Amino acid sequence: MIKQQLSGKETRMEGKWRFVLIRGVLFWGGTMFIAMAFIKKPFAGGFFTAQAITHCVVWPLLGLLYGMLCWRFSEKPYQNALNESDRESA
Repeated sequence: MIKQQLSGKETRMEGKWRFVLIRGVLFWGGTMFIAMAFIKKPFAGGFFTAQAITHCVVWPLLGLLYGMLCWRFSEKPYQNALNESDRESA
């Protein structure tokens, strides 16, 4: 538990938007962008088709949403763990 708290503390020190951009947009959105590019082949007709442009917009936006949701749902357990450790040390 202490290891997780330290990791959470370091993550929060780096900031919400850094977390969202790196873990959400780059890691999740980027992975989905590449995976779906191989599966759906949106660039087969060129880079400026509606399908290609949609692909380039949708996955980064969904990555942004994913990162924000991950931050939000990890914040409450982190705060609870901090409060619990504060009560134990007092």
